[in-house]
Amino acid sequence: MNIRALSDLIGSAWLSFTQPDRVRSELGVETGVVAPFAVINDTDGNISVVLDAEVMAADTTYFYLLVNDQTTAIAPADPRPNLEAGAQHPRTLDLSCATAKPD
Repeated sequence: MNIRALSDLIGSAWLSFTQPDRVRSELGVETGVVAPFAVINDTDGNISVVLDAEVMAADTTYFYLLVNDQTTAIAPADPRPNLEAGAQHPRTLDLSCATAKPD
């Protein structure tokens, strides 16, 4: 992931990886487990949710639950109502330019 390209794409002036303590306090999960299900714990709306358009176009997606030893298969549209009903307002973007290797 090219963090600078992703930052430009989502309109963030500054973007970086966060500290494990913040992941724990904001999302209630450990680093490495961040998935759409974890944002249900962000009741204050502090987390911005960006979903990859390519992933959301798939018939089935696989996400961690709230631990990294449990995965579930769901249709991409399934978590959207839960995200939109809470504090999150997810954006679906084409992230391919942020994942492309630089020339």
